[in-house]
Amino acid sequence: MKKRNMLLLLTAMTIALAGCGSKDKEASTADHVADLSLDASYGEVTLCDYNNLSAEKPIYETSEEDIDGEIESLLYDYVEYEELEGPAVAGDYISAYLTAESGGELLLDFAEEVYEIVLGDEEFGPEFDKKIDGVSVGDELAFSISYDDSFEDDDFAGQTVDFTVKVSALSREKYPELTDTFVKDTLGYSSKEDMRSQIADDLAQANEEQSVTELQENLVNRLIEQSTFGSYTQEVYDYCTASVEENYSYYAEMFGLADIDEVYELFDMTEADVEEEILTQVHRMTAVQAIAAENSIAVSDEEFNEYAQELAELNDYESVEQFLADYDEFSVRYGLLEEKVLDLLMEHATVKEVPAVLDEM
Repeated sequence: MKKRNMLLLLTAMTIALAGCGSKDKEASTADHVADLSLDASYGEVTLCDYNNLSAEKPIYETSEEDIDGEIESLLYDYVEYEELEGPAVAGDYISAYLTAESGGELLLDFAEEVYEIVLGDEEFGPEFDKKIDGVSVGDELAFSISYDDSFEDDDFAGQTVDFTVKVSALSREKYPELTDTFVKDTLGYSSKEDMRSQIADDLAQANEEQSVTELQENLVNRLIEQSTFGSYTQEVYDYCTASVEENYSYYAEMFGLADIDEVYELFDMTEADVEEEILTQVHRMTAVQAIAAENSIAVSDEEFNEYAQELAELNDYESVEQFLADYDEFSVRYGLLEEKVLDLLMEHATVKEVPAVLDEM
């Protein structure tokens, strides 16, 4: 099996590993794998003609701007911070004693503790950044800002907030000069041209992997849409329910939310939306297993060990044993089985290449 960018693969797969979780977590998929097998049917399905699926493959182009961005990211590891007196400009780091008050209620209290502000990030809105633009060390400001009801910070939304700002320090990022010596001795490229060429190749490979991932997902969506599903086993439903809950529990941890119910609220998801996502995963697993059975696709122990080794290395585990102590074996095996089925779908699919539509930030 050809080696893929496993991180993109994991992101693409709805079930495998992205949905299999640590055995230390509650409601882990590991609690629901005892009765699941790659050989047993997960439910009733009448498969569509999966050897003649049609799907789009988005094509991502690599621009000079993309290469410049990657070079800037490389250089950022070597950035030094230059202290200055002022005046501050966009991108500068402002260390300040900061308070924010509204209607007698203290919203922010950093009167005795330094708060770090990046001028231009508009953390407290564009008007706040305009007020502190050009400040110098030692400056003290007091001003008020009236926020719209739609402002992203609920504490400030619809309020008139009184700020005090006392600037204690300023610093500015200083990037290293991109000389031939720096490129060769520090970054490890033979020349600037070699650096740009290698970065362009890496970006092209990453773009192709992203295109393939999206093509695979489009094919799976067509497969599910065009097949007919009946009843399913309780075991696979429980597994997919745990998978969905685990996925959103990661968002809860990421955003510092109390539980997944708060995540659902954040994403405006109803109970019906959650149930639809669970059933989509059930149908995905059911269709994949059925196609594998029809085509005698299996996962050998040798293939499993190789796949698990790749995943262990990707996730910075010292050994496969440590990796499998945290992640259940069934989910890893299913991930590889789905990879094989996706290869089959792509082999027989009618693929239309289209320009990728990039999300606006």
